[in-house]
Amino acid sequence: MKGRVLIIGIDGGTWKVLDRAIEAGYMPNLKNLKESGAAGILESTMPAITPAAWGSFQTGKNPGRTGVFDFTRWDRETKERKIVSSRDLGRTVWDIAGKAGRKVGVVNVPMTYPPKEINGYMVTGVLTPDTNSKFTHPEGLRKEILKQVPGYHVFNLQNVRNGSPHERFEAFLDDMAAIIEARTEVARVVLEKEKLDLFMVHYFASDVVQHVMWGYIDPDCPHYDVVKAELVLSRFYSALDREIGKIVDLFGQGAVFIVSDHGFQRHEKRFNLGNWLVEKGFMEVDEEAFEIPKHVEGIRKVDPLNLRRFIPHGVRKKVAGEKDEKDRYEWEGSKVYSMGRSGEGFIYLLEDDDKCRMATARRIKEGLEQVSDGDRLVVSSVLTKEEVFSGNRLGWMPDLIVVPAAGYTCTGFYQHEMDRFHIVNTEDDFHMGRHHRDGILVANGKGIAPVQDLRTSIMDIAPTVLAYLGIDIPGDMDGKEIDLAGGGS
Repeated sequence: MKGRVLIIGIDGGTWKVLDRAIEAGYMPNLKNLKESGAAGILESTMPAITPAAWGSFQTGKNPGRTGVFDFTRWDRETKERKIVSSRDLGRTVWDIAGKAGRKVGVVNVPMTYPPKEINGYMVTGVLTPDTNSKFTHPEGLRKEILKQVPGYHVFNLQNVRNGSPHERFEAFLDDMAAIIEARTEVARVVLEKEKLDLFMVHYFASDVVQHVMWGYIDPDCPHYDVVKAELVLSRFYSALDREIGKIVDLFGQGAVFIVSDHGFQRHEKRFNLGNWLVEKGFMEVDEEAFEIPKHVEGIRKVDPLNLRRFIPHGVRKKVAGEKDEKDRYEWEGSKVYSMGRSGEGFIYLLEDDDKCRMATARRIKEGLEQVSDGDRLVVSSVLTKEEVFSGNRLGWMPDLIVVPAAGYTCTGFYQHEMDRFHIVNTEDDFHMGRHHRDGILVANGKGIAPVQDLRTSIMDIAPTVLAYLGIDIPGDMDGKEIDLAGGGS
């Protein structure tokens, strides 16, 4: 065994912000780890979405092998969307390390629910229903956490429900800081059990802060505010740095990897892809089935991050009167079905005849690549699934991936009575920032050379960690070991 490994996940971490926080003196722990170790860009998956990226991070495989490209995927047979889970990933780095006899701990990492029986401890992350569910392994760890960390939530959105974060700016930042402090406390509970060979804690609040506050902290945005930008750095990122320092101290001797699933960029407008497909005759909908009851509009206002999508549809249907999504479409007349709202748009081709499918795909590609917003093209490219993914689950993937131009996102779902574009603003859209494929990587430890210009893939982390632990890398991983010794390839 070469050594022990600590991994700290900063969701959405980007050097665009972190370097500024370091330069301003708010992140001395990250500065020391970065400058005395290796650092650079960790390129995300396509699409650069939380479940796809963290799924590939844990498996070393591209989404075409996990089947995970978004929070849900569409079943062509039942015409229903299904929430993804840890069951989709198969063997992960935690499984491999545990089977090799290493003791493992995993805290709050996305795509770990339901928890697996690993050689150690697991506290699941995003997509965990609530703290009443079985969110730990072993199961008894759940009671310890709830006792030692009162008020623990997998993710607490009460701060948003209590009012707009733009109106209670500093309180929102303090709430986000408190959430990451609670994550560290849970990590402490796990780390104090026994000496672990591989441990990871993930901080999700950084992603939320950047979605909400990006307009204030990016100098290229019209909402940029020097005072607010400074407050974000001093109130949130300084707190994040303190937690990084605590975790490193708690773990003790070993290599430290700091990673993110993606970076961030400016978000100006949403392009309603589903509406364009209906407008052009590729998709037909039942307009009346899309009518939204007034009380549902109220629900949406207090759930701006759309977490209700993780509530079983049967419950939503009963409480809110929402109709089954598949009943909203006229399938006989539809050539496609589209989904997605996090960045890229995903299109499934429905026609049985291959020539018809190819013709439809060509028309969609040609049409989308000409869509303009004034003098700006909205779509960067339209890619086939074969151009993006590979693997045994290619059949699960959408046929076309619509990549928006910088500043835009695609909403694949049809938006009733909405225009082709929706301007992102602070009144009704808390996503002032959108994901970018360039995330971050810091690696610090014995045998790791101080190189500052790394560029590698998120799929490379799992094999690199295994190699550092002295464990053979499985041959079915797409990722490769990163040369951290500075010897070149």
